[in-house]
Amino acid sequence: MIKTTNGGSSWALQYPGHIDDITELQFTDSLNGFMAAGSDLYYSSNSGQSWNIRYRFPSYTISALCMVDADSGVLALKNSSSFGQLFKTTDGGLSWQQILPNTPGDINDIALTANGNGMLVGSGALSMRTTDFGTTWNFVGIASAVEFIDVSMPSGQNIYIASAAQIFNPLMGIKLYAHWQSCINSGD
Repeated sequence: MIKTTNGGSSWALQYPGHIDDITELQFTDSLNGFMAAGSDLYYSSNSGQSWNIRYRFPSYTISALCMVDADSGVLALKNSSSFGQLFKTTDGGLSWQQILPNTPGDINDIALTANGNGMLVGSGALSMRTTDFGTTWNFVGIASAVEFIDVSMPSGQNIYIASAAQIFNPLMGIKLYAHWQSCINSGD
């Protein structure tokens, strides 16, 4: 793990201990951080200087995590015998309440904003939206047969969903880029 405190001008190696398979890392402020690794959710209250297991999900892998602040957030789990499951916390990850027991695909990413809006995306063009901090979720129909791998909500209203080769804006119903290559200057 590496860390910067000056906007990326310089970076320092920060060893979190022997932790394998880190899939998610998120800080809610300069002190409080959450890290998903395999079936374990880790927490740091000292800018990542040390990490402790906050919660363990035996027989599952944490596939996505989004914390709105140091107390509230959602995470997705998967295992070999079921599709995505979604859980919510309001106590900083000490306890988790299941809110979706079995989505029709694995959940790859979750985005939540401070005003309660959010999206989750996953396999089989899975896309769902919330307006209440993840308590309830509704399907968003996006005509696509691809796997969605990432979602971003930079303003809380604008939403961008990425597959391996396309970026979608589901509220406008358009593809922003047909291929990644169209975004890259080849130097010609």
